[in-house]
Amino acid sequence: MFSNTANVVISGGTFSIDNSGGKGGYSAKRNGEHNIPYSAAEVSFLTCNHGTGFDILLQHVAVGAIHDTAERFDPPRCHPGTRVAAQNKIRSWVEAPVREHPILWLNGLMGAGKSAIAHMIAEYFNDKSRHYLLATFIFSRSAGERNSERFFVATIAYQLALAFPQTRPLIERAVEDDPLLFSKSLRTQLSTLIIHPLQSVSASIGTEHHKSVPRLIIIDGLDECQGSEVQESILRLLSTLAQQQPIPLAIFIASRPEPTIRDTFNIGILNQLSTRITLDSSYEPDEDIRKFLIEEFARVRERHESVAKLQFPLVWPTTDTIKTLLVKSSGKFIYPSVVVKFVGSIHYNPVNRLDIICGLSSRYENENPYAELDVLFLHIFSCVKQQHLRHALRMIGFKLAVGIVRPVTRSVEMVAMMEALLSLEAGDSSYILADLSSLISINDNGVLMLTHASLSEFLVDSSRSGECHIDLASAHTDILCCFIKYVNSLEGLF
Repeated sequence: MFSNTANVVISGGTFSIDNSGGKGGYSAKRNGEHNIPYSAAEVSFLTCNHGTGFDILLQHVAVGAIHDTAERFDPPRCHPGTRVAAQNKIRSWVEAPVREHPILWLNGLMGAGKSAIAHMIAEYFNDKSRHYLLATFIFSRSAGERNSERFFVATIAYQLALAFPQTRPLIERAVEDDPLLFSKSLRTQLSTLIIHPLQSVSASIGTEHHKSVPRLIIIDGLDECQGSEVQESILRLLSTLAQQQPIPLAIFIASRPEPTIRDTFNIGILNQLSTRITLDSSYEPDEDIRKFLIEEFARVRERHESVAKLQFPLVWPTTDTIKTLLVKSSGKFIYPSVVVKFVGSIHYNPVNRLDIICGLSSRYENENPYAELDVLFLHIFSCVKQQHLRHALRMIGFKLAVGIVRPVTRSVEMVAMMEALLSLEAGDSSYILADLSSLISINDNGVLMLTHASLSEFLVDSSRSGECHIDLASAHTDILCCFIKYVNSLEGLF
């Protein structure tokens, strides 16, 4: 029908295509109605230029949801020798020849270390000698492809095709037979792309080989998927998958115990199919945090003595200082991890920085379980020069706004684009963000990354962040205005 689908216009309903921007670059007016974006699969179907089924599948994969993708810069990891009991319990469950419960739910409050444990489990079972890892999906509320269910099944199916090469032709054929498959319900997608291919492969390899095939599916951060109904739907979906597979799947889910997720696990079939691990005091977080602090501060000391030639007190930090930090941590790893990064900056004296941390205290510790963390966040932002703080908050606002509303080009997450939009000189961000290095990093692709998901929650909650509050609606408007100004400036060059 068409030799090239780029820049196609179809009259009668005003259907226009511009796929130069990749995923999300298609737009249309359907039957004269409001602008509604077409998915890549729909465009391929309507232009009769499907490509292979795998090509279409790839357009619906959330790359950042896979545990070892480069997009997940510096993923969370457990400090060596910590969270050992929880990791061992999960490993034993995965490796069990007979599994009473095919689903395991790891739950805990913000900053308890769930994602770090999930990542360590993924790395452990992705090792070639074990080859148990089948697929992962890491949700993130600040990433547009990972904060909803839209790319969930396709991303799992893509990894299934790699882990089980026998399933790939079945998955490809299913997509080619129905290019609009990804506009259908999650249940239909799951049945077509995962359940049926796995059942076919299971029949071909024989039951005696089932124990040696990849089996582990890891879902991390389910609470960061937008919408309680969607969260419940995904859990129901996973319970269906667990029930209908002859291959002994192990489905590991990590999340906060949000009401909808908790209630779904507590009732019905999911309660019968699942077991759980709660990261509470029974797993002795204080001892793990103590070990983490002592070893990390020793590393900070060694680095500053050798690189910066600093002189430290004979005993640093003191036992009382470690005790103070343990109390402030409240059993959660998020606080000590930020403290270590803040204190360990090579540009400052760690002794002075640690004294500052120990001198900070919250007036609201009985009302807010994250009061100490909030005080630490506020102090770090207060260290940023006033002329830099405004730009820093706008850059973070761009990151959060683009992550939630993905139709805006992903390049806005890149620091170079942010500099251009804010009329900054190239490289200005290096000193604008310098004092936020304990909270913010820039990955190898030049993309701004928040090192802790809890930071975004702090910034968008005005009751916690105060003058550092980021209003997402205003951030959306700011991006739009900056884009218009930027485009106008480019037009003046031609």
